[in-house]
Amino acid sequence: MNAHSKDAPVDPGAALHGIAGDQLSRASHYLGWQGGHRHKGVHQARKSIRRVRSILALAGTALGPSAEALTYLLSEINQGLSRTRDAQALVEAIDHLSAQTHDQKWLAILGRARRNAVTARHGVLREALAADPDLLQARGLLMQTKAALEGLPWEAVTRQELEAAFSLSREKTGKAAKKAGKTGDDEDWHRWRRKARRQSQQQRILAEAGIESSVKYDDKDIATLLGKQQDCSLLLEFCQSGHSPIRWTDRNQLNHYVEKKLASLRKELARQSVAA
Repeated sequence: MNAHSKDAPVDPGAALHGIAGDQLSRASHYLGWQGGHRHKGVHQARKSIRRVRSILALAGTALGPSAEALTYLLSEINQGLSRTRDAQALVEAIDHLSAQTHDQKWLAILGRARRNAVTARHGVLREALAADPDLLQARGLLMQTKAALEGLPWEAVTRQELEAAFSLSREKTGKAAKKAGKTGDDEDWHRWRRKARRQSQQQRILAEAGIESSVKYDDKDIATLLGKQQDCSLLLEFCQSGHSPIRWTDRNQLNHYVEKKLASLRKELARQSVAA
């Protein structure tokens, strides 16, 4: 919730610092969730970490090289959690695809794939907890990062610099969209999704901090399509993996089914990005 009144002047650096610190505390808390909530906790923690990285990207010019070092550390923490999150994301992707069909044949195939994905998810989590019991190491690094935020020159952050950084982020998102539509390359589609996600995060962060921006980003339909595209990509990767537990006949049918959906989604994304 935005704690600033409309009439009170906003110190942009202090506001962003407060949000960043809160997000790191939340991330550490989420990683402490137990039992069946662990997968969701990792997901929420990674979202909070990405928000802090978005803040540092917005204010990076003013905050100097120390902010770059913290951004790198946060990236490393998130990367360490990525396999656990990806395993959960696959289960969610199958659920999303299942909700889009009433065909009993595909529901049965997706159901079997989900059971395999859940089994794989448990294995990934066991490995993560064996390497870092209760994820205490990751949680400790997050708290160290929060303490390091105190040493950054937040007072140097200006509205003008934030506006320029947000405008540049919007420009990069647009370029990524055009490139993905032109090349059709999987990595270009993923790059567009990542930039679009950061753009949305930064807009929400600025609003939460009480900082108005003349740059607007309201591509909710595109964000929804990008999310569905990511679901399809995750399932294709799972099917095509040399270690995929999905049985051969299901794998071939799923490949064909998901590739058709992916092609349709990307065609619609290309059309909407041109319109935007």
